[in-house]
Amino acid sequence: MNTSRFIRAVAFASCVSSTAAIVAACSADEGSDPREDFDSGKYTVGDSSLPGYDGGPPNEAGVVGPTCTGTCVVQLAVGGSFACALFSDGKISCWGSNLSGQLGVTGVDSSSTPIQLRGLVPIKTISAGGWHSCALTTDERIFCWGINSSAEVGATADTKPHFDPNEVKGFPIGAKPVDVQSGSFHSCALLTGDRVACWGYNAQGQLGTGTASGQTVSPTNSAKPSAISSLTGATSITLGGQTTCATMPSGIECLGSNIFGQLGRGSATPLVDVRSAALGSVIVGVDSFLSAQGRNFAVTRQDGRVVLWGSNGYGESGIGDAATDIYGPTLYPGLENIASATAGNDMTCVVTKERSVKCWGRNTSGQVGQPSGGTITKPTLVPNLTNVYRVALSTLSFGCALTYDGEVYCWGANESGQLGDGTTTSSSTPVKVKF
Repeated sequence: MNTSRFIRAVAFASCVSSTAAIVAACSADEGSDPREDFDSGKYTVGDSSLPGYDGGPPNEAGVVGPTCTGTCVVQLAVGGSFACALFSDGKISCWGSNLSGQLGVTGVDSSSTPIQLRGLVPIKTISAGGWHSCALTTDERIFCWGINSSAEVGATADTKPHFDPNEVKGFPIGAKPVDVQSGSFHSCALLTGDRVACWGYNAQGQLGTGTASGQTVSPTNSAKPSAISSLTGATSITLGGQTTCATMPSGIECLGSNIFGQLGRGSATPLVDVRSAALGSVIVGVDSFLSAQGRNFAVTRQDGRVVLWGSNGYGESGIGDAATDIYGPTLYPGLENIASATAGNDMTCVVTKERSVKCWGRNTSGQVGQPSGGTITKPTLVPNLTNVYRVALSTLSFGCALTYDGEVYCWGANESGQLGDGTTTSSSTPVKVKF
Protein backbone atom coordinates (compact mmCIF):
# COMPACT_ATOMS: atom_id res chain seq x y z
CA MET A 1 0.00 0.00 0.00
CA ASN A 2 1.95 3.37 -0.35
CA THR A 3 3.93 5.86 -2.35
CA SER A 4 5.17 9.27 -1.31
CA ARG A 5 4.27 11.40 -4.24
CA PHE A 6 0.99 12.30 -5.88
CA ILE A 7 2.56 10.79 -9.01
CA ARG A 8 1.23 12.07 -12.29
CA ALA A 9 0.78 9.39 -14.91
CA VAL A 10 -0.42 10.04 -18.46
CA ALA A 11 -4.09 9.77 -17.47
CA PHE A 12 -4.05 9.14 -13.72
CA ALA A 13 -2.01 9.83 -10.63
CA SER A 14 -2.15 8.18 -7.23
CA CYS A 15 -0.55 7.52 -3.89
CA VAL A 16 -1.26 3.98 -2.83
CA SER A 17 -1.95 2.30 0.52
CA SER A 18 -3.37 -0.99 1.84
CA THR A 19 -2.69 -1.45 5.50
CA ALA A 20 -0.40 1.39 6.38
CA ALA A 21 -0.76 5.01 7.28
CA ILE A 22 2.60 6.74 6.86
CA VAL A 23 3.66 10.11 8.18
CA ALA A 24 6.57 12.45 7.51
CA ALA A 25 7.82 15.99 7.81
CA CYS A 26 10.14 16.49 4.82
CA SER A 27 9.55 17.01 1.11
CA ALA A 28 11.26 15.89 -2.06
CA ASP A 29 13.04 18.11 -4.56
CA GLU A 30 10.65 19.04 -7.34
CA GLY A 31 10.91 16.61 -10.22
CA SER A 32 13.45 14.29 -8.56
CA ASP A 33 13.13 10.51 -8.27
CA PRO A 34 13.91 9.54 -4.66
CA ARG A 35 14.86 6.02 -5.70
CA GLU A 36 17.98 7.47 -7.31
CA ASP A 37 19.08 8.99 -4.01
CA PHE A 38 18.80 6.14 -1.48
CA ASP A 39 22.47 5.22 -1.57
CA SER A 40 23.54 8.83 -1.12
CA GLY A 41 21.74 9.10 2.22
CA LYS A 42 19.78 12.09 0.95
CA TYR A 43 16.51 10.71 2.33
CA THR A 44 15.76 9.41 5.82
CA VAL A 45 13.01 7.50 7.60
CA GLY A 46 9.96 9.72 7.81
CA ASP A 47 10.84 11.61 4.64
CA SER A 48 7.76 12.37 2.53
CA SER A 49 9.71 11.43 -0.60
CA LEU A 50 10.25 7.82 0.51
CA PRO A 51 8.42 5.05 -1.35
CA GLY A 52 5.89 3.80 1.18
CA TYR A 53 4.77 7.31 2.12
CA ASP A 54 1.08 7.58 1.34
CA GLY A 55 0.95 11.24 0.58
CA GLY A 56 -1.71 13.65 1.69
CA PRO A 57 -1.95 17.43 1.67
CA PRO A 58 0.43 19.62 3.70
CA ASN A 59 -0.74 21.16 6.94
CA GLU A 60 -1.02 24.88 7.53
CA ALA A 61 2.76 25.20 7.87
CA GLY A 62 3.32 23.43 4.56
CA VAL A 63 4.51 20.23 6.26
CA VAL A 64 3.21 16.87 5.05
CA GLY A 65 2.32 14.61 7.97
CA PRO A 66 2.66 15.12 11.72
CA THR A 67 5.28 17.21 13.41
CA CYS A 68 6.89 16.08 16.65
CA THR A 69 10.13 16.39 18.55
CA GLY A 70 12.43 13.49 19.41
CA THR A 71 11.67 9.95 18.31
CA CYS A 72 8.13 9.50 17.07
CA VAL A 73 5.93 7.19 15.00
CA VAL A 74 6.38 7.65 11.25
CA GLN A 75 4.27 4.75 9.97
CA LEU A 76 1.35 2.66 11.17
CA ALA A 77 0.51 -0.78 9.71
CA VAL A 78 -2.61 -2.69 10.79
CA GLY A 79 -3.14 -6.41 10.14
CA GLY A 80 -5.70 -8.98 11.28
CA SER A 81 -5.65 -8.75 15.10
CA PHE A 82 -2.38 -6.88 15.41
CA ALA A 83 -0.69 -3.63 14.48
CA CYS A 84 2.87 -2.32 14.11
CA ALA A 85 4.41 1.13 14.30
CA LEU A 86 7.63 2.33 12.70
CA PHE A 87 9.53 5.06 14.53
CA SER A 88 11.74 7.81 13.17
CA ASP A 89 14.86 5.95 14.38
CA GLY A 90 13.99 2.99 12.13
CA LYS A 91 12.77 0.71 14.94
CA ILE A 92 9.49 -1.25 14.97
CA SER A 93 7.06 -1.99 17.80
CA CYS A 94 4.05 -4.30 17.39
CA TRP A 95 1.09 -5.31 19.57
CA GLY A 96 -1.93 -7.62 19.52
CA SER A 97 -2.08 -11.29 18.51
CA ASN A 98 1.16 -13.24 18.13
CA LEU A 99 -0.26 -16.73 17.55
CA SER A 100 1.33 -16.85 14.10
CA GLY A 101 4.48 -14.93 15.06
CA GLN A 102 3.23 -11.72 13.46
CA LEU A 103 4.71 -9.56 16.26
CA GLY A 104 8.16 -10.95 15.50
CA VAL A 105 8.88 -12.00 19.09
CA THR A 106 8.79 -15.30 20.97
CA GLY A 107 7.35 -16.22 24.37
CA VAL A 108 3.94 -14.53 24.14
CA ASP A 109 0.68 -15.42 22.40
CA SER A 110 -0.36 -11.77 22.43
CA SER A 111 0.58 -8.39 23.88
CA SER A 112 -1.75 -5.55 24.84
CA THR A 113 1.11 -3.05 24.71
CA PRO A 114 3.73 -2.56 21.99
CA ILE A 115 6.82 -4.81 21.97
CA GLN A 116 9.92 -3.74 20.09
CA LEU A 117 11.12 -6.02 17.31
CA ARG A 118 14.86 -6.60 17.62
CA GLY A 119 17.46 -7.01 14.93
CA LEU A 120 15.98 -5.19 11.94
CA VAL A 121 17.35 -1.65 12.12
CA PRO A 122 16.91 0.66 10.45
CA ILE A 123 13.65 0.11 8.58
CA LYS A 124 12.29 2.28 5.77
CA THR A 125 8.73 1.00 5.60
CA ILE A 126 6.50 -1.74 7.02
CA SER A 127 3.35 -3.56 5.96
CA ALA A 128 0.90 -5.90 7.69
CA GLY A 129 -1.14 -8.68 6.12
CA GLY A 130 -3.77 -10.89 7.67
CA TRP A 131 -1.35 -12.80 9.90
CA HIS A 132 2.10 -11.77 8.68
CA SER A 133 4.27 -8.64 8.55
CA CYS A 134 6.98 -7.41 6.20
CA ALA A 135 9.61 -4.68 6.38
CA LEU A 136 11.91 -2.96 3.89
CA THR A 137 15.30 -2.09 5.38
CA THR A 138 17.43 0.91 4.48
CA ASP A 139 19.87 -1.41 2.69
CA GLU A 140 17.06 -2.41 0.30
CA ARG A 141 16.24 -5.87 1.65
CA ILE A 142 12.80 -7.24 2.55
CA PHE A 143 12.13 -9.38 5.63
CA CYS A 144 8.81 -11.03 6.53
CA TRP A 145 7.57 -12.95 9.58
CA GLY A 146 4.38 -14.56 10.88
CA ILE A 147 2.15 -17.19 9.30
CA ASN A 148 3.68 -19.09 6.38
CA SER A 149 0.96 -21.53 5.36
CA SER A 150 1.05 -20.09 1.83
CA ALA A 151 4.73 -19.04 1.74
CA GLU A 152 3.85 -15.51 2.92
CA VAL A 153 7.24 -14.94 4.57
CA GLY A 154 9.11 -15.94 1.41
CA ALA A 155 10.04 -19.45 2.60
CA THR A 156 8.68 -22.86 1.62
CA ALA A 157 5.12 -23.09 2.95
CA ASP A 158 4.74 -24.77 6.35
CA THR A 159 2.39 -24.72 9.33
CA LYS A 160 4.68 -23.32 12.02
CA PRO A 161 4.77 -19.67 13.16
CA HIS A 162 7.81 -17.76 11.89
CA PHE A 163 8.80 -15.52 14.80
CA ASP A 164 12.15 -14.58 13.27
CA PRO A 165 12.16 -12.31 10.22
CA ASN A 166 13.00 -14.21 7.03
CA GLU A 167 14.76 -12.43 4.19
CA VAL A 168 12.79 -12.65 0.96
CA LYS A 169 15.14 -13.59 -1.88
CA GLY A 170 14.90 -14.27 -5.58
CA PHE A 171 14.01 -10.87 -7.00
CA PRO A 172 14.88 -10.34 -10.68
CA ILE A 173 18.59 -9.81 -11.25
CA GLY A 174 19.56 -6.16 -10.91
CA ALA A 175 16.25 -5.12 -9.35
CA LYS A 176 16.06 -3.63 -5.85
CA PRO A 177 12.92 -3.30 -3.76
CA VAL A 178 11.76 0.25 -3.00
CA ASP A 179 8.43 -0.57 -1.32
CA VAL A 180 6.64 -3.57 0.19
CA GLN A 181 2.90 -4.12 0.67
CA SER A 182 0.92 -7.04 2.11
CA GLY A 183 -2.47 -8.62 1.41
CA SER A 184 -4.22 -11.25 3.51
CA PHE A 185 -1.87 -14.06 2.49
CA HIS A 186 0.51 -12.54 -0.04
CA SER A 187 2.96 -9.64 -0.34
CA CYS A 188 4.44 -7.64 -3.21
CA ALA A 189 7.46 -5.44 -3.75
CA LEU A 190 7.74 -2.43 -6.00
CA LEU A 191 11.15 -2.70 -7.65
CA THR A 192 13.54 -0.36 -9.37
CA GLY A 193 12.77 -0.25 -13.06
CA ASP A 194 9.06 0.18 -12.25
CA ARG A 195 8.44 -3.55 -11.86
CA VAL A 196 6.35 -5.55 -9.39
CA ALA A 197 7.14 -8.96 -7.89
CA CYS A 198 4.89 -10.91 -5.49
CA TRP A 199 5.02 -14.05 -3.34
CA GLY A 200 2.71 -16.08 -1.11
CA TYR A 201 -0.85 -17.22 -1.83
CA ASN A 202 -1.92 -17.35 -5.47
CA ALA A 203 -5.19 -19.30 -5.59
CA GLN A 204 -7.00 -16.20 -6.92
CA GLY A 205 -4.17 -15.16 -9.25
CA GLN A 206 -2.96 -12.32 -7.04
CA LEU A 207 0.68 -13.11 -7.86
CA GLY A 208 -0.05 -12.48 -11.53
CA THR A 209 1.07 -15.91 -12.61
CA GLY A 210 -0.41 -19.37 -13.22
CA THR A 211 -3.45 -20.73 -15.03
CA ALA A 212 -7.02 -19.88 -14.06
CA SER A 213 -9.79 -22.48 -13.91
CA GLY A 214 -13.14 -21.20 -12.66
CA GLN A 215 -12.36 -19.18 -9.54
CA THR A 216 -9.02 -20.82 -8.70
CA VAL A 217 -5.51 -20.52 -10.09
CA SER A 218 -2.62 -22.97 -10.03
CA PRO A 219 0.04 -23.01 -8.74
CA THR A 220 -1.59 -21.93 -5.48
CA ASN A 221 1.47 -20.36 -3.84
CA SER A 222 5.09 -19.36 -4.39
CA ALA A 223 7.89 -18.62 -1.93
CA LYS A 224 9.96 -16.96 -4.66
CA PRO A 225 8.92 -13.49 -5.84
CA SER A 226 7.19 -13.72 -9.21
CA ALA A 227 7.53 -10.72 -11.53
CA ILE A 228 4.17 -9.57 -12.92
CA SER A 229 4.74 -8.77 -16.60
CA SER A 230 1.42 -6.96 -17.03
CA LEU A 231 2.39 -4.49 -14.29
CA THR A 232 5.69 -3.43 -15.86
CA GLY A 233 5.74 0.36 -15.62
CA ALA A 234 4.16 0.51 -12.16
CA THR A 235 4.98 3.52 -9.99
CA SER A 236 3.14 2.35 -6.84
CA ILE A 237 1.32 -0.70 -5.50
CA THR A 238 -1.54 -1.57 -3.14
CA LEU A 239 -2.92 -4.94 -2.07
CA GLY A 240 -6.41 -6.02 -1.13
CA GLY A 241 -7.15 -9.31 0.57
CA GLN A 242 -6.67 -11.43 -2.56
CA THR A 243 -6.06 -8.64 -5.07
CA THR A 244 -3.00 -6.77 -6.34
CA CYS A 245 -3.21 -3.26 -7.82
CA ALA A 246 -0.66 -0.85 -9.24
CA THR A 247 -0.55 2.68 -10.58
CA MET A 248 0.32 2.42 -14.28
CA PRO A 249 0.68 4.98 -17.08
CA SER A 250 -2.87 4.00 -18.10
CA GLY A 251 -4.24 4.43 -14.57
CA ILE A 252 -4.89 1.97 -11.73
CA GLU A 253 -4.77 -1.67 -12.85
CA CYS A 254 -5.73 -4.68 -10.73
CA LEU A 255 -5.53 -8.47 -10.91
CA GLY A 256 -6.47 -11.42 -8.71
CA SER A 257 -9.86 -12.12 -7.12
CA ASN A 258 -12.93 -10.48 -8.63
CA ILE A 259 -15.66 -12.38 -6.78
CA PHE A 260 -16.93 -9.15 -5.18
CA GLY A 261 -16.02 -6.89 -8.08
CA GLN A 262 -12.62 -6.01 -6.59
CA LEU A 263 -11.03 -5.59 -10.02
CA GLY A 264 -13.41 -2.70 -10.75
CA ARG A 265 -14.25 -3.82 -14.28
CA GLY A 266 -18.03 -3.41 -14.13
CA SER A 267 -18.89 -7.05 -13.38
CA ALA A 268 -17.69 -10.09 -11.43
CA THR A 269 -16.52 -11.69 -14.68
CA PRO A 270 -13.94 -13.14 -14.76
CA LEU A 271 -13.98 -14.41 -11.16
CA VAL A 272 -10.17 -14.37 -11.13
CA ASP A 273 -7.61 -12.91 -13.52
CA VAL A 274 -3.82 -13.15 -13.62
CA ARG A 275 -3.66 -10.24 -16.07
CA SER A 276 -4.29 -6.65 -15.05
CA ALA A 277 -6.66 -4.16 -16.67
CA ALA A 278 -7.39 -0.48 -16.07
CA LEU A 279 -10.31 0.75 -13.95
CA GLY A 280 -13.18 3.00 -14.97
CA SER A 281 -12.98 6.64 -15.99
CA VAL A 282 -14.52 8.12 -12.82
CA ILE A 283 -11.02 8.25 -11.29
CA VAL A 284 -9.06 9.06 -14.44
CA GLY A 285 -7.25 12.36 -14.72
CA VAL A 286 -7.06 13.27 -11.04
CA ASP A 287 -4.50 12.90 -8.28
CA SER A 288 -5.76 10.19 -5.94
CA PHE A 289 -5.02 8.10 -2.87
CA LEU A 290 -5.94 4.38 -3.22
CA SER A 291 -6.66 2.16 -0.21
CA ALA A 292 -7.59 -1.52 0.06
CA GLN A 293 -7.57 -3.96 2.95
CA GLY A 294 -10.09 -6.71 2.34
CA ARG A 295 -12.63 -7.02 -0.46
CA ASN A 296 -13.44 -3.36 -1.04
CA PHE A 297 -11.46 -0.39 -2.33
CA ALA A 298 -11.49 3.36 -1.76
CA VAL A 299 -9.95 6.17 -3.78
CA THR A 300 -9.67 9.71 -2.45
CA ARG A 301 -9.57 12.16 -5.31
CA GLN A 302 -7.59 15.36 -5.11
CA ASP A 303 -10.87 17.29 -5.28
CA GLY A 304 -11.94 15.78 -1.94
CA ARG A 305 -14.46 13.29 -3.36
CA VAL A 306 -14.40 9.54 -2.67
CA VAL A 307 -14.72 6.66 -5.15
CA LEU A 308 -15.62 3.16 -3.88
CA TRP A 309 -16.07 -0.35 -5.28
CA GLY A 310 -16.02 -4.02 -4.29
CA SER A 311 -17.77 -5.86 -1.47
CA ASN A 312 -20.87 -4.08 -0.18
CA GLY A 313 -22.51 -6.56 2.20
CA TYR A 314 -22.64 -3.90 4.94
CA GLY A 315 -22.93 -0.83 2.72
CA GLU A 316 -19.18 -0.22 2.95
CA SER A 317 -18.80 0.46 -0.77
CA GLY A 318 -22.10 2.10 -1.61
CA ILE A 319 -25.21 3.69 -0.19
CA GLY A 320 -26.98 2.23 2.82
CA ASP A 321 -26.85 -1.46 3.69
CA ALA A 322 -27.75 -2.80 0.24
CA ALA A 323 -26.18 -6.23 -0.21
CA THR A 324 -25.38 -5.61 -3.87
CA ASP A 325 -21.63 -5.44 -4.49
CA ILE A 326 -20.25 -2.49 -6.45
CA TYR A 327 -18.51 -3.83 -9.56
CA GLY A 328 -17.03 -0.59 -10.84
CA PRO A 329 -15.58 2.62 -9.34
CA THR A 330 -18.53 4.68 -8.05
CA LEU A 331 -18.54 8.21 -6.68
CA TYR A 332 -20.03 8.32 -3.17
CA PRO A 333 -22.74 11.02 -3.37
CA GLY A 334 -22.60 13.93 -0.97
CA LEU A 335 -19.26 13.00 0.59
CA GLU A 336 -16.95 15.99 0.08
CA ASN A 337 -13.94 17.75 1.61
CA ILE A 338 -12.20 14.44 2.34
CA ALA A 339 -8.45 14.28 2.91
CA SER A 340 -8.21 10.47 2.71
CA ALA A 341 -10.46 7.41 2.62
CA THR A 342 -9.45 3.99 3.92
CA ALA A 343 -11.10 0.68 3.04
CA GLY A 344 -11.17 -1.99 5.73
CA ASN A 345 -12.89 -5.34 6.10
CA ASP A 346 -16.63 -4.67 5.64
CA MET A 347 -16.17 -0.99 6.54
CA THR A 348 -14.80 2.31 5.28
CA CYS A 349 -13.43 5.37 7.08
CA VAL A 350 -12.56 8.85 5.89
CA VAL A 351 -10.44 11.63 7.35
CA THR A 352 -12.02 14.98 6.66
CA LYS A 353 -10.05 18.09 5.79
CA GLU A 354 -11.03 19.31 9.26
CA ARG A 355 -9.02 16.28 10.57
CA SER A 356 -11.94 14.40 12.08
CA VAL A 357 -12.86 10.78 11.22
CA LYS A 358 -16.11 9.32 9.90
CA CYS A 359 -16.76 5.59 9.42
CA TRP A 360 -19.55 3.30 8.24
CA GLY A 361 -20.24 -0.38 7.59
CA ARG A 362 -20.12 -3.41 9.87
CA ASN A 363 -20.01 -2.45 13.56
CA THR A 364 -20.27 -5.75 15.44
CA SER A 365 -17.27 -4.90 17.66
CA GLY A 366 -17.56 -1.12 17.66
CA GLN A 367 -15.05 -0.86 14.79
CA VAL A 368 -17.08 1.92 13.18
CA GLY A 369 -16.72 3.86 16.41
CA GLN A 370 -20.32 3.53 17.58
CA PRO A 371 -21.62 1.55 20.60
CA SER A 372 -24.80 0.34 18.91
CA GLY A 373 -23.38 -2.69 17.09
CA GLY A 374 -25.00 -3.96 13.90
CA THR A 375 -24.49 -1.93 10.73
CA ILE A 376 -23.90 1.81 10.38
CA THR A 377 -25.20 2.78 6.96
CA LYS A 378 -23.94 6.35 6.65
CA PRO A 379 -20.61 8.11 7.36
CA THR A 380 -20.74 8.75 11.13
CA LEU A 381 -18.35 10.76 13.28
CA VAL A 382 -15.96 8.69 15.42
CA PRO A 383 -15.84 10.34 18.88
CA ASN A 384 -12.75 11.76 20.58
CA LEU A 385 -10.57 11.85 17.48
CA THR A 386 -9.10 15.22 16.47
CA ASN A 387 -6.16 16.42 14.44
CA VAL A 388 -6.05 13.09 12.59
CA TYR A 389 -3.66 12.58 9.70
CA ARG A 390 -4.47 9.07 8.50
CA VAL A 391 -6.55 6.00 9.44
CA ALA A 392 -5.49 2.35 9.01
CA LEU A 393 -8.07 -0.45 9.19
CA SER A 394 -7.80 -4.13 10.07
CA THR A 395 -8.64 -7.14 7.94
CA LEU A 396 -10.88 -8.05 10.88
CA SER A 397 -12.65 -5.70 13.32
CA PHE A 398 -10.62 -2.74 14.55
CA GLY A 399 -9.03 0.46 13.32
CA CYS A 400 -6.30 2.90 14.30
CA ALA A 401 -5.65 6.56 13.65
CA LEU A 402 -2.40 8.50 13.46
CA THR A 403 -2.56 12.15 14.46
CA TYR A 404 -0.53 15.13 13.34
CA ASP A 405 0.94 15.08 16.86
CA GLY A 406 2.44 11.63 16.20
CA GLU A 407 0.04 9.82 18.54
CA VAL A 408 -1.84 6.58 17.76
CA TYR A 409 -5.42 5.77 18.82
CA CYS A 410 -7.26 2.49 18.18
CA TRP A 411 -10.86 1.27 18.59
CA GLY A 412 -13.01 -1.83 18.00
CA ALA A 413 -12.32 -5.47 18.92
CA ASN A 414 -9.59 -6.07 21.50
CA GLU A 415 -9.57 -9.79 22.38
CA SER A 416 -5.83 -9.99 21.65
CA GLY A 417 -4.86 -6.57 22.94
CA GLN A 418 -4.79 -5.10 19.43
CA LEU A 419 -5.94 -1.69 20.70
CA GLY A 420 -2.59 -1.37 22.46
CA ASP A 421 -3.92 0.27 25.64
CA GLY A 422 -2.79 -2.44 28.08
CA THR A 423 -6.20 -4.16 28.25
CA THR A 424 -8.21 -6.74 26.31
CA THR A 425 -11.43 -4.75 26.61
CA SER A 426 -13.07 -3.82 23.32
CA SER A 427 -13.94 -0.16 22.89
CA SER A 428 -16.04 1.75 20.37
CA THR A 429 -14.33 4.90 21.66
CA PRO A 430 -10.71 5.34 20.48
CA VAL A 431 -8.08 4.63 23.14
CA LYS A 432 -4.47 5.80 23.10
CA VAL A 433 -1.76 3.22 22.35
CA LYS A 434 0.70 3.01 25.24
CA PHE A 435 4.14 3.15 23.67
